[in-house]
Amino acid sequence: RIVTNNVRPNHLNIGGTSNIDANLIWGPYGAPTVLNVTAPAIYSPDRTQQPAISPTRVPRFHPPTNPASGILPAQNISSSTILSPNNYRALTVTGPGTTLTLTPGEYYFANNITVTNATIEAPAATGSAPCDIYLGRSFTAVNSSINWTNPLKRVAPDPPLTSAELEAQGIKGPRTMRLFYVGSGAPNFKDCQFIANNCKLSLHAAGKAMKAHLFNGTILWGGLKGFEIDVENSELHYQRIVSDT
Repeated sequence: RIVTNNVRPNHLNIGGTSNIDANLIWGPYGAPTVLNVTAPAIYSPDRTQQPAISPTRVPRFHPPTNPASGILPAQNISSSTILSPNNYRALTVTGPGTTLTLTPGEYYFANNITVTNATIEAPAATGSAPCDIYLGRSFTAVNSSINWTNPLKRVAPDPPLTSAELEAQGIKGPRTMRLFYVGSGAPNFKDCQFIANNCKLSLHAAGKAMKAHLFNGTILWGGLKGFEIDVENSELHYQRIVSDT
């Protein structure tokens, strides 16, 4: 599903050469003009277009630790490294040829995560034992691969996932890495960016103030839930498992 709480005209925009195969849902009682599809964009005619019964709530996540105390220094990684769950000030991963391996558990970065020309993997993570990353500010990835080695993704011209593969998404796939924006603690904090430039990612990201921008050939296999989502010259895929509600 692609969902917006907006009820104003032309605030769910599909343009350019976009090809959308998803149900489109907007705010309660919103006029049909909320949806704006501009040729030559394509929207699958067999999908649902309708207002929601009630607004979709984006939860406000809380940091697992006090941002002002007990936090390890910023991690600046430029060679292949294994990082264990803990509370850190920030994370910078720089390549080329650098691979950061995360082990399952709960991570907290009080400020930013920046990944450039590098790889982040979580080979031991599963849907029941994921890498949960709590982030205070922004996530920026450029020319990088994030959790992409986990299976259960299809990119054209590969065939669609089978029903058995969909069931297995509870074990592997995007649910093995989850990114939660918690903010800095300041009132009305809004500097929560999710930026992916020419990247391949398999994860879920959410935050009440999150503004996501996928561009320049990025492929994201997973889900986004936040304040604003912009997909430009990129692909966003989500496969629903049978037990997913």
